Amino acid sequence: MNGHARLSASSSHRWLNCPGSVRLAELLPPEESSPYAAEGSAAHALAEKCLREEREVFEFFGEPIEGHEAFTVTAEMLEHVQFYLDYVRRIADGSPINVETRIESAELGESFGGTCDAYVLSDSGTLHIFDLKYGAGVAVEIEGNSQMMYYAFGLIKTLGIEPESAVTLHIVQPRDPTGNPIRTLETTAASILHWGDNELLPAMWAVDKPEAPLLLADHCRWCPAKLICPKMKENFMQVEKADGPEPQMDDAELAAVYAMLPAAEMYIRAIKEEVLKRAMAGRPLPGTKLVAGRADRTWKDGALDAAVEAFGPLAYGEPSPRSPAQIEKLSGGKEFAATWAYKPEGRPTL
Repeated sequence: MNGHARLSASSSHRWLNCPGSVRLAELLPPEESSPYAAEGSAAHALAEKCLREEREVFEFFGEPIEGHEAFTVTAEMLEHVQFYLDYVRRIADGSPINVETRIESAELGESFGGTCDAYVLSDSGTLHIFDLKYGAGVAVEIEGNSQMMYYAFGLIKTLGIEPESAVTLHIVQPRDPTGNPIRTLETTAASILHWGDNELLPAMWAVDKPEAPLLLADHCRWCPAKLICPKMKENFMQVEKADGPEPQMDDAELAAVYAMLPAAEMYIRAIKEEVLKRAMAGRPLPGTKLVAGRADRTWKDGALDAAVEAFGPLAYGEPSPRSPAQIEKLSGGKEFAATWAYKPEGRPTL
């Protein structure tokens, strides 16, 4: 089986929570890959090559990435992909590392499938499953991560792993925005099998039922069918019809409308993205036109040398102290930050 499975691991968070989204999404043309997704695919390809060939990232520094020639191995990518390689190899501790393994099962049908970045079956019998997340915008949590559970369920089935065996899930996100690049979850094969039999498989069967429900929640963020989703539109119309803020609304009414806002905001964002997409394709909608966005001034090549000649030391600003996160990267920085850094109380937020 080639390509993405209909009910793939990567989209499981959405269809597990909203079975009706599958048939809606199938009414649309295939999504175009975003620049961020393309960069992530390039980082995965680089990591795969290094693990398969037992090489290090520095060996490819400055070179185009095979199969993703639009990207070269920069210093930033070198640092982050090497972080992932070092972690996987340390956990493997000499055991074979299985890379980019296609997970599929005749027993579970053609809709089941995904590609696991790496897994290791240790000498002790523990199954370790690794997922590289190259994104920097949103931290990926391990608790309740259906993609990782899906991989584990498929591997346990296909490898014939005994229920009492230990399973450890590893998400490695080198550019995690919270500064926590590794998240792990220790569980058992029995627990994974129970989840698969009682949550995953029933959800897979539910997507083709005529009454497959549409449910709004955070999974809508990644749904390609937001603009044609009747539930999303209904939610938006209910927010639009709201009478207004306090004091006109009582607490219960205001709370009900407030709960609808995240989905309404996603719907608005999807409309804006689609209007921009059509304008970029030469189809601006009536009442809109494509204009250049605002950009800050920047220096031409050679400006710094000219500024030093003209203004001397005044060409440079005052030096500023490094942040705690930057200091931690220096030798002895973690100990220094532990002593001197603190996190002040943030502004109140909902």
